[in-house]
Amino acid sequence: MEIVEEIDIPLLDKQIEALEALESPNINEVLYGGAAGGGKSWIGCYWLIKNCMIYNNTRWVMGRAVLKTLKETTLNSFYAVSRQLKLKQKVDWTYNAQSNIITF
Repeated sequence: MEIVEEIDIPLLDKQIEALEALESPNINEVLYGGAAGGGKSWIGCYWLIKNCMIYNNTRWVMGRAVLKTLKETTLNSFYAVSRQLKLKQKVDWTYNAQSNIITF
């Protein structure tokens, strides 16, 4: 399921390289670093969303050292990626703010 190819989403060269590495059967570990605004959270959210849609009834996790930071930054990236992919909250996925769980 190539969601990126189905809609027009501009990606940085580093993001394309990271996605290729994440989807390669020959690579076991992917490290992606850099300054703020480099697309790390976007790629992480995109990849998790894609896998949740491909592999039903599986569990995935995205974490940060501080939950408050995750809610203030990465969750916003998740919302942005969802909008770009034309996914709708309460239709395609739900977010439980008490348990911090997103369900597809």
